[in-house]
Amino acid sequence: MSAVRVLHVNSERGWRGGEHQTLLTLLGLRELGVDVALAARRGGELARKALGCGLEVFQIRMRSGFDPLAAWSLARAARGFRAELLHLQTPHAVSLAALAALFGLRARLVAARRVDFRVRSAWKYNRCAAVVAISSAVRGALTAGGVRKDLIRTIPSGVPTEVEEPGDVAGLRRELGCMGGPLIGAVGALEEHKGYAYLLGAMPAVLRAVPEARLVIVGDGALGPALSAQAAGLGIEGSVVFTGFRADAQRLLWAFDVLVAPSIKEGLCTTLMDALVRRIAVVAAETGGIPEVLADGRYGVLVPAADSGALSAAITSVLTDQERRGRLLDGAAQWIRERFSVERMVRDTLELYRELAD
Repeated sequence: MSAVRVLHVNSERGWRGGEHQTLLTLLGLRELGVDVALAARRGGELARKALGCGLEVFQIRMRSGFDPLAAWSLARAARGFRAELLHLQTPHAVSLAALAALFGLRARLVAARRVDFRVRSAWKYNRCAAVVAISSAVRGALTAGGVRKDLIRTIPSGVPTEVEEPGDVAGLRRELGCMGGPLIGAVGALEEHKGYAYLLGAMPAVLRAVPEARLVIVGDGALGPALSAQAAGLGIEGSVVFTGFRADAQRLLWAFDVLVAPSIKEGLCTTLMDALVRRIAVVAAETGGIPEVLADGRYGVLVPAADSGALSAAITSVLTDQERRGRLLDGAAQWIRERFSVERMVRDTLELYRELAD
């Protein structure tokens, strides 16, 4: 029996980590018997996937966080679902819920915060019953931005930890146009804070040490043309593959010998968790919540952010030192299962709901 009726709200059009986490949370809560529904951007990828999973979805035209028509529609959806609690999964969703109060929204609010960027409007978070930070780094950014400490709960993101290796990994490598040498992978939106310019800057030194290596960057974004131009300017375009957006990005992970997360800022990074569950070695910038995923370097190589030289040295070491790679992966999958499973995330989320309902 459900303890509370919860409407999750996500305003994003595309499909990134936050949208995947929203869907995983909804499905996990439904499995535990919680009455859940989703309010999402009309025509967006999350709405499409949620409908495909049989979830109740209210599709809303959301132009911004201060869109009166969207706020009215959200208040109407909350009343239609008889929501007792709104779980706001994006900053714009938090803004819309604040505006929806003018249209009669009375449900209690839980806001999720997934990035360690500076908080610009603490007031909208401080009017919530709770604010969920996905890492200690995000918690610190919230408090530094003026969000009340007593409102913040830390619930790390989670990933599926029981994964099955595809039968044809060699086929994946052929699909990526890379058969001979080791593959270096990177997955995420092509945005400045993801640090891909520094990863490309590291590649000439990596290729001098391991000429047969190839870099595969999975994702799309505004920086795509600039990054392609940078690769050409460095003379490494023949060793770099830009796949664009791939809905099967997690499947492609199996093809990689090492996954790199060169972020300048990062709330947590579930892609690193996905890699470790699959026993794929990782190199990552020591920023945001990344050290929490890697147990401060026990299960991956941490390097300073925005440092191409450190990246190239770490990537080369992991590619060429098989013994070191084995040490880094020893116990890593179990660490993720214990600390960052979807099941744990969902249980902790439900516990928060019940606490707020008391």
